[in-house]
Amino acid sequence: MKTVQPLLINNNSMRSLLVCCVSIAISTMSMAAFAQEGKNLFRQCASCHVLEADGPARIGPHLAELGGRKAASVAGYRYSDALLDHSRQGLVWTEETLDQFLASPAAFVPGTKMGFAGVSDAARRSVLVIWLLDATADANSTESTAIRDDVKAVLSQEADADYGEYLAGECLTCHKAEGSAGGVPSIVGLPAERFVRAILDYRNGTRTNQVMGLMAGNLADAEIAALALYFSTL
Repeated sequence: MKTVQPLLINNNSMRSLLVCCVSIAISTMSMAAFAQEGKNLFRQCASCHVLEADGPARIGPHLAELGGRKAASVAGYRYSDALLDHSRQGLVWTEETLDQFLASPAAFVPGTKMGFAGVSDAARRSVLVIWLLDATADANSTESTAIRDDVKAVLSQEADADYGEYLAGECLTCHKAEGSAGGVPSIVGLPAERFVRAILDYRNGTRTNQVMGLMAGNLADAEIAALALYFSTL
């Protein structure tokens, strides 16, 4: 594969990468441990919700394509008036709004009929939110093809792992392979497609973590491809 020549990175880009890593919680877990923790946390949700749009009916609506979905928008489900009001006011499910909602549904949407007390621990809640966004990203959606094409466009870039390693130094300050459980998933060994999809979600606003959005907004497609290649090979 042809090597991509390193792009010049200005001081603003480097500061953005540093802000990303300094601002996020330091503790991390391995990729496998993070995935398992997400599944374990979802068990408290699974009695009412399924991940797939064509899954069995339960008390709550399905969670397919949760990220970027307008609140109270699943056809045929009878939502509370309170959540419908929030939907009319523009509530969309993003990393930020899901984190606020799952901290205490009754406090975020007074009058909601969701009888879940919430996840008070911020680190565990962050794991659940990020896991949910990833697990439901492609679930039986008519928009999945467009999202996959977007990812493929980045993956089609000629990439060089050495360039990815050069760009990754600041990221690895927080996204480590080892560490205690916390709200920051490891990206070491993350499949390139999943890495690219997550970065594009932050860049286009589907996921709204402030520091990740700042970082992603400063990355060109060739830089994302190089980072994806590097982390996938670790």
